[in-house]
Amino acid sequence: MVKTWTNPPARLPFPKGFPASSTLESPAEDIVENIRLGLKSQGMDFDAVSRIHIAYPHKAITASRHYERTMKHIHAVRDRLEEDYPGISWKMASAITEKQALNRFKNDFNHYALTVHQEFGIKAGDKGRLFLREEKPVFLLMDDVIDAGTTMAELHNYITHNGGVVAAVVAGLSPVEIAQVKARALPGLDRKWGGAIPDLARRMLAKPDAGIQHVNDEMRKLEEALNSRGNSLHALTNNEISKLAEEFEGLENLDQVKECIRLFSVRAEPQLPGLRPD
Repeated sequence: MVKTWTNPPARLPFPKGFPASSTLESPAEDIVENIRLGLKSQGMDFDAVSRIHIAYPHKAITASRHYERTMKHIHAVRDRLEEDYPGISWKMASAITEKQALNRFKNDFNHYALTVHQEFGIKAGDKGRLFLREEKPVFLLMDDVIDAGTTMAELHNYITHNGGVVAAVVAGLSPVEIAQVKARALPGLDRKWGGAIPDLARRMLAKPDAGIQHVNDEMRKLEEALNSRGNSLHALTNNEISKLAEEFEGLENLDQVKECIRLFSVRAEPQLPGLRPD
């Protein structure tokens, strides 16, 4: 039976223990080791998997030099995997396509990245639709560039929301932490702010008029603001938290922190002609 896939109402976090991304130049054995770790973090065994679908962010209309360059990288990685691990069927999930041209590299600020989300669809008639017939398809995500990991997080979210399992990520030329890496504890900070979030809270606490109770209050307001836009501090990637922390670094006082947080409850408008919010 073919499933109908839908877009999720809110972002889900990567599972604890999810590995850092492999690179486009990583040996096949390193990529597969990450797949093993990613599946283990979700209670699955690599040896029980016979097919892995390769999903990558792209539009339904793909005539561009960037797309051709990206596909060259992706096919090179798949060729290595097929050669070294012929017992796995490595299938391109080309039917999953982006519905919007967000151009985040040209709108590179956290308000835009964290409040305007990508939507995905399934391209009719595309041969890369085999995963729709599987109860719990396993995916490997690939891209040629990875920065904050926002695009990978949203593609992971779409797949997970529809019953799939994302085992690992391959992108760029250097490894990137996807799931939040645990930061050292911040005395007095509410215990629910785990993962990398304490590093963000430290930037707030550094303001001359901020105390730990102020920080707890503002963290709660930031979480509520992100929730109103279908996001959460707990669902952000490690690099998204780092970029958010850098944004608070440049603020001089608590009032500026409060105003910055308020903006996250407001939908950011695209900055380029032809773009539209979700």
